[in-house]
Amino acid sequence: MLLNRVTMTGADNATDIDKMVRLSDYFPFVEWGILFSESSAGKPKYPTADWLGELAAIEKKEPLFRLSAHLCGKWSRDFISGGRLVLDEFPDLFDSFQRIQLNFSINRNKVDVLELSRTIRELGHQYIIQITGDASIALIRSLQCLRLDVVGLHDLSGGKGISQSCWGQPLQPYCGYAGGLGPDNLQDQLGAVSQVAGDVPVWVDMESNIRTDDQFDLDKVQTCLEIAERWM
Repeated sequence: MLLNRVTMTGADNATDIDKMVRLSDYFPFVEWGILFSESSAGKPKYPTADWLGELAAIEKKEPLFRLSAHLCGKWSRDFISGGRLVLDEFPDLFDSFQRIQLNFSINRNKVDVLELSRTIRELGHQYIIQITGDASIALIRSLQCLRLDVVGLHDLSGGKGISQSCWGQPLQPYCGYAGGLGPDNLQDQLGAVSQVAGDVPVWVDMESNIRTDDQFDLDKVQTCLEIAERWM
C-alpha cells in the first residue's frame, strides 16, 4: 500500500491551531480537513469565517501546513450545479486549500457536469468526490476524461463514523478510504486497506472517531498519526 496522506477532519473554533501546526511539522503527511457549512457555522466541526481566516493566514506562513476544504449542504449543492455561492462568501480563502471535497448525495442531487467542470478548471485544486456506487464512479470518470484532477473517496458511512467490514477496490490514479477509522482500530484497518489497495497511492480520512465529547481531540489525532507513520 502506498499511503502518502492522512486527513484529519473536523477542526473548529475550539481547536488549537498552534498545535495543529506543530503536528504538521512533525507529521508532514497530515492534511487538515475543514468542514464548510453555511447553516452550521459555529457549531462543533463547523468553524466560523473568522477562524477560517486565521487558519488561512497561518497556512501562508507554514509550508508543511496542508488543508482541504470539505463543502457541505447548500454550498456543496450549489457548487456541483456550477454555482459560486461559497466562492462569493470567501473570495480569497480557497487559495490556502490544496484540495476541495464535495459532500453530496449523487442520488438526490443533479450534477451539471459541464458547469462543474468549468468551475473546477477555473479554480484548479484537486477535487474529491465520495464513492457511493456506480453513479459516483461514472461522474468521477467523466470529470477525469475532461483532464480534471478529480479523485474518489470510499466512504459508505457518509461521515457517520461507521466502521467498514470490507473496503472497495481503489479507483485509480489516487483513492481515499474513510469510515469508522480511529485510534482503536487504525492499525488493523490499514492492514485491511493494504490488502485491496495494492500499489495504488491512497490516503485515509478520519472524523467521528477522533473526537471526545464532540470536540476535535488532537491527542487522538496524534495517536493516529503515529500509527499511520509506520505505513508511510
